[in-house]
Amino acid sequence: GYAYEYDKIRPEVVKDDDFIKYQSSRQRAYFVLEFNDLDRQVYPRRGLSYSFSSSFIFDNNVIREDVEASKDFLNINEDASYWRWDLSAEYYYSLSSNAVVELQLAGRASSGRSLLDSYKIGGPFQSKDFVSGFIGLEESEFLVGDHLSLKSALRMHYNDLISISPTLHFMRGIDYLHFAYDRGRLFSILGLGIQFGLDTPIGPISFDVGYTNQTEELNLNFGVGFRHIY
Repeated sequence: GYAYEYDKIRPEVVKDDDFIKYQSSRQRAYFVLEFNDLDRQVYPRRGLSYSFSSSFIFDNNVIREDVEASKDFLNINEDASYWRWDLSAEYYYSLSSNAVVELQLAGRASSGRSLLDSYKIGGPFQSKDFVSGFIGLEESEFLVGDHLSLKSALRMHYNDLISISPTLHFMRGIDYLHFAYDRGRLFSILGLGIQFGLDTPIGPISFDVGYTNQTEELNLNFGVGFRHIY
């Protein structure tokens, strides 16, 4: 496929080290391979799904205006052209009528980078482009480029509506926010927690509590559908 992409960002609230304008136009040629035999869209009990995409981004033109001359915040060098590969996979196996093993894999590799390609990490588990929920992290607490993520959980259903899932989550990648928060460029996050799920006619409702080696404190997330609302 082919896509022409144009984005313009103007923050309403600007910090001293923030940018006041970010405008991008680029072209993208891509190939996508997908497979899905999950038995249901929400809280599946069995099946496999995966998605692999290979993209070539070219003619990436960026206009950026910063509050200050030095770029301390989101100091990302934009590449004019580069390759990008994304992979995600989910596997579910029923141990019994009320117990399901969940395994999830996600990753990104690229030969260049752009601010708009970054993944927002944190918040409840969601199904959105370039957004990845993480147990024990607040919404968008990390902004990452190349990365590898592994998640496993044992989901136990008390009935068709309510479930509870002890969860282990790991990610290693490149942190685009390390300039702003004095963190290392490469990071490894390990999260442990419990996710509570409710399957309702208006969509899934989730609540999770977790702890990571990065924040070293308990964090709560609450979501309705696949959007983070708290």
